Amino acid sequence: MTIYFVIILTAGILGYIYEKIDKDARAVMNALFTLYFTLIIGLRDKVGVDWYNYVRMYNRFNSDPWRYDTHELLYKLVNILGFQSDIGFGFVIFLTSAIFIMAIIKGAETAEINPYYFFALSGGYIFVMAGVNYIRQGVALAIMVIAFAHLLNGDKIKFFIYTLLAGLFHTSAMLLIFFIAIDLNIIFIFLGLVSLIAAILYLPMDRYQHYITSNMESSGVYLRIGYLFIPGVYLLFNLHNCKYSPPLTKRIYLACISSPLAMILLSFISSTIADRVSYYFIVLSTLITIKTVSSSKKNLDSIMAIIIFSFSILTLFLWVMYSKYTHHYFYESHIIEWLK
Repeated sequence: MTIYFVIILTAGILGYIYEKIDKDARAVMNALFTLYFTLIIGLRDKVGVDWYNYVRMYNRFNSDPWRYDTHELLYKLVNILGFQSDIGFGFVIFLTSAIFIMAIIKGAETAEINPYYFFALSGGYIFVMAGVNYIRQGVALAIMVIAFAHLLNGDKIKFFIYTLLAGLFHTSAMLLIFFIAIDLNIIFIFLGLVSLIAAILYLPMDRYQHYITSNMESSGVYLRIGYLFIPGVYLLFNLHNCKYSPPLTKRIYLACISSPLAMILLSFISSTIADRVSYYFIVLSTLITIKTVSSSKKNLDSIMAIIIFSFSILTLFLWVMYSKYTHHYFYESHIIEWLK
C-alpha cells in the first residue's frame, strides 16, 4: 500500500515545482508523470475488490462483441481492443490508467489550477479508493474533471460533451447532466432534481436497481462525506467572493456547500449510490476550492489547502489500517513478476 502514498506525495512535491517552471517545462513534467503513473498503476495485477468482476465483464464483452449489452460503449470498446491486440485484460488496465491520469492533468489545467495539487488533495479518494478498484468509474471521474473545468469556465457545450464521454465509461456520470441547467430558475432546477430522483428509483436500470432493492451498504460513504464537509465549510465562508460572479458560479458554489447534506440524505435511499455519487462532488469541490485558494492572497486560504490534504492523507491511512477490504488493494505488478 506504500506505493499509493508515494505517488500522492510525489504529486504534492511536483505541485510545488510546477508553480516555479515555465509552460514548456510543465509539458515535460506532465509527460514524465503520466509515464511514471501509467507504468506503475497500468501494470498492476489482481488489485482491487472487483478485479475478477471486470475480468468476467471482459470475457462477456468479447464473447459477442457486436451485441448491445451495455450503455458503457467506450469501456466495451477498450475491452474489445484489448482482446484484438492479443494483450488481453492487461491492455484494459494499462489504457484506462493512462486515460485516467491524462484526463486529470488536462482537466485541472483547463480549470487553470495546479494539476498536481489537485491530485494530491483528492488522490486518496478518486485514485486509490475509486480508480484502483472501480476501473470504469475511475475513468469517468477523471473525464469529469475536464467536464467540470469547462463548466466552471462557463462552457456548457463542452461540459455536456465530456459528461457524455464519461457516461460511456460509467453510466453514473450521466446523472450529472443536470448541472447544465444549474443556473436556471430555481423552480426548473427543483423539477429537474425530482425527475432525476424518479429516474434513479423507477427506471428499469436492471444493472443498478440492486443498489436500492438489496441490502448492499457502503460504510465508505461516510469517509467521502467527511471530506466534502471541509471544502463545503470553506466555500461557505468564501461565498461573498462570488457576489458579482455569474449565476452559474454561484450555483456551483451552493451545490458544493450543500453536497455533504445531500449525500447524507441520499444515503438513506442507498448508501452505495450515495458513495458513487459523492466521488463526483469530491472532484467538483476540490476543483473549485483550489481555484478559490489560488486566487486568494491570504495565508489562511493556503492553510485550508494543507488541512484538506492532511485530512485526505489521514483518511487514506485510516482506511488502509481498518478497512476490511484493504488486503484486496495490496500492490501486485507485472513489473515485480518480470523482475523475479
